Amino acid sequence: MEILYRLLYSLLVFCFFVSANSSTCFSQVPEILELWEYDKSSDAKIENEIIENQRITNVQRPTITVFTPNIEAISGTAILICPGGGYHHVTINKEGYQIAKWLNRNGITGIVLKYRLDPQLALEDAIQAMRIVRSRAAEWKIDPSRIGVMGFSAGAHLAINLSTHYDLQNSQQKSDVNSISARPDFTIPVYCTIRNIDLDSSIKSNHPPTLLIHASDDGTTSPVNSINYYLKLMEAKVPVEMHIYEQGGHGFGIMKTNQFVAAWPDRCIDWLYNRGIINQR
Repeated sequence: MEILYRLLYSLLVFCFFVSANSSTCFSQVPEILELWEYDKSSDAKIENEIIENQRITNVQRPTITVFTPNIEAISGTAILICPGGGYHHVTINKEGYQIAKWLNRNGITGIVLKYRLDPQLALEDAIQAMRIVRSRAAEWKIDPSRIGVMGFSAGAHLAINLSTHYDLQNSQQKSDVNSISARPDFTIPVYCTIRNIDLDSSIKSNHPPTLLIHASDDGTTSPVNSINYYLKLMEAKVPVEMHIYEQGGHGFGIMKTNQFVAAWPDRCIDWLYNRGIINQR
């Protein structure tokens, strides 16, 4: 069953790679890495994960999937992508693979995180993912000082949690990369929630520069979440920019529409360029 599941998950990634590669934005088939080591006696069975409607539930073994741009387009910048799903599932395609495709078109390495669906365990997975990415920076042609995080909905909550608690030590799982910094160099929460995050005590002056994206008519996570986060970052003198669009609702991802919210990816690239994180747009 484990072999069958691995084949199914790899097929999901490969099918997306083939369908997206007509634009020749990828240089190679994406690489999938498990975040933690498990022995055969572990209760974490990958075959217990459920893939349905391009969503993954009951995540047992978290992974990163690395999408690398064409060699001539690589900018040296990388972004860890945290899909949403309310900590019930991981919206792996819409807010993961599709985002990586867009980043690749702009020379950015996109790294999709499949995380466990408990907020504390998800934070441990995000920290481990950042450390692994930084440890493999030379191999993946990434500048270790230009590795950021982007998240959507619950994934944005995770991105904020990572940006405020990146130095959390995990005593439950041993890892060879524990000494490597997990601090993101920049943070991009999209339609975020800040529920159960104590911003008063967790935002420090070295918090990563932040770009916030939201829609006024979001009926799932109010834009007040982004506004309050913005104000706390301003108070701490952290570089921050925010775009709140009149319409867009929740879960717009990379959408093709006549609504103004469809311009957010361009504004994101502008922000990355203006901060010197990428050198062309």
